[in-house]
Amino acid sequence: TELAGLAAKRINYVKYIRRAFLLRAHPDRFRSYPASLRKVQAEAIQSFQERISSADFSLYKSPQSSGGQRQHPSNHGWEKLTFHLEKKDGSLEKYIMQLDRDAEQILDGISSALKSTGMSVMKAPPPLQQTSGQTSEAGSYIVNMEMNRFHSNFRPATANEFQDGRINNVFDVNTRKGRDFMNFLQNLDIKEIERRKARRIDASAAALVARQLYKFQSIDGTGLGWSSDSLAKFLTMLSKLYDEHHSKFKIDSFYPFRLILSNDEFQEKVDVFGGTIMLNPGSTHVQNLESLMSINESSLKTLEMNRNILLNCQDAVQNALDIKIKKGHSCPAREYHEFMTELSSFLDSYSMEEDDTTGNAVALKRIQVIVETAYACRRASVTNLGEIRLSTGTHESILKSIRSLRRDARKKVDEEDRKAKRGKELASLVQYNLGASRIFKGRISVTSDQYLDSLTALLNLPEDISFQAKQCVEGNTIGITGSGRSCHLGDDGSILIPHDWK
Repeated sequence: TELAGLAAKRINYVKYIRRAFLLRAHPDRFRSYPASLRKVQAEAIQSFQERISSADFSLYKSPQSSGGQRQHPSNHGWEKLTFHLEKKDGSLEKYIMQLDRDAEQILDGISSALKSTGMSVMKAPPPLQQTSGQTSEAGSYIVNMEMNRFHSNFRPATANEFQDGRINNVFDVNTRKGRDFMNFLQNLDIKEIERRKARRIDASAAALVARQLYKFQSIDGTGLGWSSDSLAKFLTMLSKLYDEHHSKFKIDSFYPFRLILSNDEFQEKVDVFGGTIMLNPGSTHVQNLESLMSINESSLKTLEMNRNILLNCQDAVQNALDIKIKKGHSCPAREYHEFMTELSSFLDSYSMEEDDTTGNAVALKRIQVIVETAYACRRASVTNLGEIRLSTGTHESILKSIRSLRRDARKKVDEEDRKAKRGKELASLVQYNLGASRIFKGRISVTSDQYLDSLTALLNLPEDISFQAKQCVEGNTIGITGSGRSCHLGDDGSILIPHDWK
């Protein structure tokens, strides 16, 4: 039990240090420095990635396999790791570290370097407390035999083995073959997971650089459906666009505008009600540049004024009706702004009934109301999550819908809260058993009952199968998706399985 708990802590710690280091040392963060320095950073990242993928790091993350003993690297040809980090005051610090040390020493060295820049770092797992002679040779031999049996009968296939003529059923969703979790793990290429994680970090680093240059509040490219590699290339191009043309911009900072990348076409690229700038990656550089150059000080002042009006009206409506209200995906920001302004004015002169304000008085939290457009929501309803979904209709009909649906919404919210609490408990047990770093579910595509059933099935895996699955899942993320899909790898390297996996 102690070894299993230590394994989970080590897995999360290695994942945290790896991500923190790659984001801080990524060459894109040093674009203003000479190319020679960026080359040093790129080589440092490659060496660090290779080092943490070595065998002794795998044993460090799985103390059950090593009996909790400290592991030393088998390859003594590791060179020094030289890299630079930028401190909070903007100064650059150079670090040199030996890569032939054991896993704990390397992680401690990276953690110390990150701390020296002013960054708060996750606390390292405590060392395993052992008494002399606690781990016997017989016990170690049994564990090694189990690992050898696993690697001979149930090991991840290499990329070359997919070309040996076997049929790959990963896309077969009509039968159980595409949903066969264990068959998927047997053919899983572990190196592909690491490649996808590295690409996601590249995209995050490119987004961070672009956001700092333009001073956007955030950058959202999830609606594109692109791979991390493609998104990173576009964001790098966006950063180069700033370097070449930033003197043409009418403002020094685009904050608090948010940049949204979308393939859809919009008549107004700049939304001063929602605070968004819409750019289409398919547009030319000149078209994107024109959209950015159209923003001036007046745009920022108009956005600030509209936000203040919206916040005041939203607070007035929420307090008057004792609800939480937010804009739905189908409702444009301008339409939502006008709706909230008119509804707030209507409530000021409206004689409130007792049911409008006290129906939820004993509840610990308010009911969530989602405002959609009329074509997307013709009739008010309660969602599976206990949210009231309605359209921007007449004010009287809105109050009537909230009054009539409040009780049903409260029941579903309470039921969802109980299921969410149970799901959190089961997810913790699955993480503990399989060594996963995180488990999540699709918010809309997977119901709470389906999520609980899937977690229960993962917990009820036979002991030998559970051990085999752990070798592939350990340190990775598991996502539970809707039915009709196959087991596959996400763009960020997470393992995605349908809730009805077999």
